[in-house]
Amino acid sequence: MKLFISLLFTCILFGTSCNSTRNNTDFTDDELMLKVPSSELYVRVRGNAEKPLIINLHGGPGGYSGIDIKLMGPALENNFLIAYLDQRGCGK
Repeated sequence: MKLFISLLFTCILFGTSCNSTRNNTDFTDDELMLKVPSSELYVRVRGNAEKPLIINLHGGPGGYSGIDIKLMGPALENNFLIAYLDQRGCGK
């Protein structure tokens, strides 16, 4: 688990770019596939790249991060960088 979290932070810190999809030039909206043993996990990173990171672990099984992006994103993404992580077998 520590390796997974380390890989996730590395991908987020070094693999994201700032997109000007909002008025805030620090707003990031990137998708990545994180390699884990025998699989890959989908992670979407959205929000203010200059703010603290929150890793969103949605409920499951069968759910996906798109619901959380629509429900919680607007309230959180200006003040935090959110990594929406899909569980194995859920979402993308």
